Amino acid sequence: MELGVYLELSNEDYHADREFISASQVNAMADSIEHWLWKRDQKRTPSKSMLIGSVVHLALESRLKDNPKLLSEGIVILPEKIGYMSQKLPAFCEENKGRYPIAEQDLPIAFAMANKVLEHPDTKGYFKGGISEPSIFVKHEATGVNVKCRPDILRTEDGLSINFKTTSDASKKGFIRSTADYRYDIQSCFYIDILSQQYGRSYDEIHLLCETPKDPAEPIRLGVYSYADESLAFARVQYTWILEKYKRFMDSGVAEGFDTKLDVITLPSWVQSYGSY
Repeated sequence: MELGVYLELSNEDYHADREFISASQVNAMADSIEHWLWKRDQKRTPSKSMLIGSVVHLALESRLKDNPKLLSEGIVILPEKIGYMSQKLPAFCEENKGRYPIAEQDLPIAFAMANKVLEHPDTKGYFKGGISEPSIFVKHEATGVNVKCRPDILRTEDGLSINFKTTSDASKKGFIRSTADYRYDIQSCFYIDILSQQYGRSYDEIHLLCETPKDPAEPIRLGVYSYADESLAFARVQYTWILEKYKRFMDSGVAEGFDTKLDVITLPSWVQSYGSY
């Protein structure tokens, strides 16, 4: 890929590129370069929550672009004998490459979630006047590493990236817990810095969470969050350190493994009191 902004690049082609580093790759490298290299080449079958989330994203994109074909040609109904946990699912996904498999009973749930965020008075404005899923490729200023990002919605007029996520818990506590588990703060800072560099102005990112209901008639919980400047500053130090580690690997060809240095641990009080009488 060449440096720049691509408005029509498919999601498949974006992820197929290996010259530029994405936020998910940065997070994989946080454990070790060895772990990232192994993970990069694994074929993974998406979970039920991932597939429903992908269909919700597709439903949003279809409505925002006023293109029903994106949805009708982008999904495939799972046969009754093939469930999300079925051993036959990987082969079915391969046979229907480029389309998201989903159980028929889950379609109303996915559509209800998409409708909720596009019609709720507190969230529908975030989708107006934005660019849907542009792909941005730049050379990271501090490290010289080629990096990329693909915001769900990019609003260049007011310097805003919209990151939409489906989740099992859209509460503030749930989002903080997910941040700790999946390093969403690093992803957010990574995106903000790429966009700020590409467009020559400061950017911010809004995280719009939509909780997956068990029934399409169930009230759907939404959450809207952003990270404070001090949290982003700490995330910037972390991801820059990871990119430097990647750069050393590219220069030397030596993949760093997990850290095995002695680490002296002071146990927190709740551990020491556990099981006491």
